[in-house]
Amino acid sequence: GPNASNRIGVLARANRLSVFANGTLLGEVDDPDYVAGLFALFANANETDGVEATFDDFALWFPDD
Repeated sequence: GPNASNRIGVLARANRLSVFANGTLLGEVDDPDYVAGLFALFANANETDGVEATFDDFALWFPDD
């Protein structure tokens, strides 16, 4: 809702991407074509005019395998 904050997480391990929101796993995908690479942050709202998104407290770490 308006003025809401959410904690978003993405775990990339080998060819599996797992996406989380507020500690809940939203989905996973396996893609053997992408086992390493770069990343970026992006926000989009096709059906909501005037939406603003900010990213703060960003962290990157490398989990132990």
